[in-house]
Amino acid sequence: MSIKFLTAVAGAFLSLTSAMAGSRTMEVKVADFHKPGMTDSQCVRAALYATRNAQSRTIIFAGRDFLLNESVRLPSDTTVIIDNCMVKQADYTFDNVFCGDNFTVNPLDPYGDWLDMKPLKNVRIIGKGKAVVSGCDKNIRIYHPFFKEEQDGVGDFFGWRTHLFHFAGVENIEIGNLQIIQTRGWTLCFGMTKKAHLHDLDFDSRSKNGDGIDLRAGCSEFLIENITGYTKDDTVALNAGPAKYVANRPLSKYYYSGMPYVKFLCKPNFDPRDRDIHDVTIRNLNVSGFYHAVILLSLNNTNIYNVKISNVRDAGSRTISLVDFYTGYGYGGGYVPGNIHDVTVENVDGNSDHRPTARKGAVVVQLPVKNVSIRNVRNRGTGDAVIVTHPEGVTISGVDKNAISDYLNPIDK
Repeated sequence: MSIKFLTAVAGAFLSLTSAMAGSRTMEVKVADFHKPGMTDSQCVRAALYATRNAQSRTIIFAGRDFLLNESVRLPSDTTVIIDNCMVKQADYTFDNVFCGDNFTVNPLDPYGDWLDMKPLKNVRIIGKGKAVVSGCDKNIRIYHPFFKEEQDGVGDFFGWRTHLFHFAGVENIEIGNLQIIQTRGWTLCFGMTKKAHLHDLDFDSRSKNGDGIDLRAGCSEFLIENITGYTKDDTVALNAGPAKYVANRPLSKYYYSGMPYVKFLCKPNFDPRDRDIHDVTIRNLNVSGFYHAVILLSLNNTNIYNVKISNVRDAGSRTISLVDFYTGYGYGGGYVPGNIHDVTVENVDGNSDHRPTARKGAVVVQLPVKNVSIRNVRNRGTGDAVIVTHPEGVTISGVDKNAISDYLNPIDK
């Protein structure tokens, strides 16, 4: 650690009262740790270090905007408050803005799969007033050996470091009351996480693979509500998989893994059902974008079940479905009929247009499912309200019969 960093920690820590220092919880402001010559990321590390012995802590960003050149790694029992300010990545930063402090990076492969992951619990990132989290203005350029060229380090080819928020192995997390802009890939990504509340989030995500919220394998007990804004890719994606862990990935377009914890999901003694996604409520979405507002994507015999989707409105228009059930880019990918089951979709107001080569609808089910209920759907565009390619296991009510199709349309995203 640098002398400046240690001096900042000591100075700020001594300024706290002895009562607070010995208390069960501590509250500190990042700005109070600043000393001449320090970066904002060093101030954050100093604030976290000062609270290292507390049973819980609150880290406050307030008073000015903050420019970070590395991720804020949050330990268990931590609340972050972003109070009327912006937390932004410095130019050319290739990292998350926020992530858990529960994993070990491989020093020989710092952007690849993790060496270890421990449980993490009780994390909150909450905005007050106009609270903004932003990616960088200028992206790093990375040589991609598959394409044999330099590319912007954004999107799924460059893995988990492109996610502004990345958490895995977490129990009890809340993220809310934030505007999130200038994303570099998936915005909020979760794996092996349960008991989450994601709410009151406004996106402006226009990057490659610019999803809003991604639930990957092993996620359960999520409440996602009150989502607005624009996402270039899916706003909320439930994406279950994978089947196996491949060490020493073969050269491919996916240069870095988007799921650095995947080997912990694929141990020989790991129950494959722990890769399922279940008990998820998604409600009150008023969003626009190029792709779907909500997708359910099951691969490799993973289940998605006990999902409730309601009050989804297209705030723009699109030549894609607003709510979609599918597996990869066609019926395949290890999907077993019925892997998606016990799902309710209701009160969907779409604005989807047919493509010249494919019929589209506000809600589309394009694979065999079980016990799926669709109610009260309309489409303001030229597409159908509901398209169901495999009607067994699906019940539909509150939808104009003339707006329901069983057309086996070409499967595309």
